[in-house]
Amino acid sequence: MSKHPKYNTDKTPTKLTRCFVDKDAGFSLITVLFSLMIIMSMMAAISGAFLKPQLTLRAQAKSSQKNTIVEKGYTRISLLAGEAMLNKGKSDRDDIPKLDGTEFKIVIDGEPLFYRLYDQEGFIDLNLSPPKLLELYFNRLGLGVEFTRNFLESRTQKPETSTMMFKQKLKLLNRLDDPMADFIVIGSEQSRLSYKNTPVALLSFLANNNGNRDELIGIIGRHFFTSGRAENVVLK
Repeated sequence: MSKHPKYNTDKTPTKLTRCFVDKDAGFSLITVLFSLMIIMSMMAAISGAFLKPQLTLRAQAKSSQKNTIVEKGYTRISLLAGEAMLNKGKSDRDDIPKLDGTEFKIVIDGEPLFYRLYDQEGFIDLNLSPPKLLELYFNRLGLGVEFTRNFLESRTQKPETSTMMFKQKLKLLNRLDDPMADFIVIGSEQSRLSYKNTPVALLSFLANNNGNRDELIGIIGRHFFTSGRAENVVLK
């Protein structure tokens, strides 16, 4: 009795050989893909400190200075911001800026440029800050209860996407000139303010009082604050 073609021994080696080659090729492909994933992860980790910062720039420079100088300054300070974030703003080096708003100077083409670098977690997040904190902030800006109510209702349906667009609203209400209008941010990923890195000027503004950091935080309410490391920075 002849064997079923499925079990024909003449064809079996061919099938086994082909199967072996397919497995070998698949294993090689998986190895290559896995290696590429590792390399991409390493590149992302290395560049993350420099790509992740969300920077808004306002150079405290003379109006007569050329735009090219300010652009060079932006490039330079952006790199320094990345280095500052690597050590959480605690570097002892004089050429690395702090993250607490301390004025920092760089010289570009013989011209001095001045910047202040802040931990982004120390700003008011328009989308994530609790309603009571925004109410306090808007009230200090003189915007009133109606503005706060309308803002909170609209952000649930359509979150803010640009601080510049929000400032346009403040401009229409003649509130943009208040220096505290600069202490807003979008995308901080944190609802509460940073206990250590919130600028004292903002704390004094919210508390409507003067004092040291602990005193001002106590007046405002400690439930609005949290301690966390710097992830993103705001440059002014």
